[in-house]
Amino acid sequence: MDKKRAVKRLVMVALVTILITSLLPVFGCKGEEAISEKRVLEITYKNLMDRAEQLQGNNAVIMQGQIAWAFTSSVIDATKEAINSDDGFGKSVQVQFPEKYMPENSVPTSTGALKTFVKYKGDAIWIVSISTREWEFEFNERTNEVKAKNNEAAKLLEEITLRTYHNTKYGYSVNYPPEWNVLDIIKEGVNISSVSADGTMVSAIFLFCLPKIPSLSLRDYAEQRVKSFRHDSYQIHIAEGNPTVGGIVADIVGLRFDNLEKLGNYIGYEAKWYFIEKDEKVYEILTAARPMPFENMTSLFDPYTSFQFQP
Repeated sequence: MDKKRAVKRLVMVALVTILITSLLPVFGCKGEEAISEKRVLEITYKNLMDRAEQLQGNNAVIMQGQIAWAFTSSVIDATKEAINSDDGFGKSVQVQFPEKYMPENSVPTSTGALKTFVKYKGDAIWIVSISTREWEFEFNERTNEVKAKNNEAAKLLEEITLRTYHNTKYGYSVNYPPEWNVLDIIKEGVNISSVSADGTMVSAIFLFCLPKIPSLSLRDYAEQRVKSFRHDSYQIHIAEGNPTVGGIVADIVGLRFDNLEKLGNYIGYEAKWYFIEKDEKVYEILTAARPMPFENMTSLFDPYTSFQFQP
């Protein structure tokens, strides 16, 4: 009787093992499901678009437009070639390339077309080649990290990746657009700016650290600072978007820099001027930009959300 039970157990174990083994190819391991060329391309695209978004304003729109055009054109070109190729068109798919003003944007293509420029190299590494701009990127499917594989791609990443300024004397940091120039000989007054060929300031961030005036509230202090410059109008309110530093902000229309002739004191800059109190000091962040010719367009870069004090 015991032998019969033992045999039955062995048979059951064998059957269960066979059943599980037969099901593995069907279900696979969901956490390790192979990623597709379509998904690799979409994640790479989103990574670049998110970086470009940090440039803010018109600069972000311009760079995102270049990225969207390059990716879309490469897919279209590859699709045309796949139609006339003997290698096979593959399965029809829709690649999602959302833009700010076209969130549902998709481009029809095929798996065969995608395989021509999105290629798996092994060990979770993919190469994405955007032929229209000669960009070549490396995508790591484990980390979703995107790296440049050639000089053209490296140049793009440099153009869309913010830099960080650290003021070690007063213990703060702030992000700013690439290719802007930093002047911080005097740590109490730092200038990070973009200047045109004729020496006119296009956009700038001014950072000041000044002693707090005990007799003035922060709002009164801000009023006096703003009124010391010529302007068309301004409005002061609580700063939002960075609760760790708080403070107030003045939105200014037509700000003019009378003491800096090279900047063009005839220009009425659009500006935001932040005032933050900490340790008996007032930290000021003045960001300004030349006005654009059309409404709803701006080249103003707002660094307030990235501003932070070091622990």
